[in-house]
Amino acid sequence: MVTGHELLHVSETGCKLLMYLLLVALHLSAWLIVLVTADRFVAVCFPFKAAYICTMRRAWTLTGCSPLGSLSATDTPSGRSTSTCYVRRLEALTSSAARTPKTSS
Repeated sequence: MVTGHELLHVSETGCKLLMYLLLVALHLSAWLIVLVTADRFVAVCFPFKAAYICTMRRAWTLTGCSPLGSLSATDTPSGRSTSTCYVRRLEALTSSAARTPKTSS
């Protein structure tokens, strides 16, 4: 919340975009851990071939392709994330309605 507005409450599109980016970040972090684990596996199990298999060029290539894979493998927000956006927007509307003072006639 940098601007004073939570992006989940600004609009349906903003909420869906934020949920999509959250899912991409989750997938990306998992795949980077898989890459590090594979690198360590090769270094431990094949110590003499590790210098040939685990090169800097391959590491940079795989690391660079990971975000592209995460972007393409992540589904667009639907189902649960859409209902999360709807519930959060509804909560924001009801909480703002509860804060406005009621005038009596």
